[in-house]
Amino acid sequence: MNRIIYMLLFSSLILTGCYQGDDKSTVRINLGNLNAINRVQNKSFIDKILMIFTKEAYAQTAPADLLKIHVGVYNGKILIEKLSLSLSEIPSSKIIEVEVPAGDNRTILVIGENILNQAGYYGYSNTDLVPGVTAAVTIALQAAFWEPLFSPDPAYPRSFAIDNSVSPVRFLWTGSGVRTRYYVEEDFTGNVIYSGYGFETEYSGGEYSFNLYVEFEDFNLKTAPFNLNFG
Repeated sequence: MNRIIYMLLFSSLILTGCYQGDDKSTVRINLGNLNAINRVQNKSFIDKILMIFTKEAYAQTAPADLLKIHVGVYNGKILIEKLSLSLSEIPSSKIIEVEVPAGDNRTILVIGENILNQAGYYGYSNTDLVPGVTAAVTIALQAAFWEPLFSPDPAYPRSFAIDNSVSPVRFLWTGSGVRTRYYVEEDFTGNVIYSGYGFETEYSGGEYSFNLYVEFEDFNLKTAPFNLNFG
């Protein structure tokens, strides 16, 4: 009987030693372009109130004013770690660290929340995380903005286009590259007529004006709506 118990204990130790599900790795994230992005001076309370009433115009100028930084680490589509920091909590080195379960092909997502509490900026990187090893990544935040194809801008590699050669008209847009939900709503009523996931996606409809916005669901943050219009 004792022999059986010893064998079971020995087997348990071997299995425990081989199991790496709880092994951790540290991700060191360099946010070196934060100074360039957040070049607008802090706004007063009155300024922020006024900006709420000029939300659409403010959104179209890709505001360079951050409120918080949100970090998410993903194993495929599953969020395994998240962190939120105000700008005052970010070191002057612009380097932050987060400890996460190790594993291959982890996605490191960083979202910049603006003063309108929207996802104004984002960036991401994919990397393998080795147990006990610190992985250094650099993530440059870009404006979370979609540009029409007829007006290309290198600063906004994500685009949308309108194909009115077919009926019903098709709206096509480039995916964000990470897991996000896309919404299409009627411009005048605000009714959501499409929502879904995808890296390249489209919607076909018969109206003339829609708004597209993107949601980072794990952080309850949406981009400003972008108007898709044809005459």
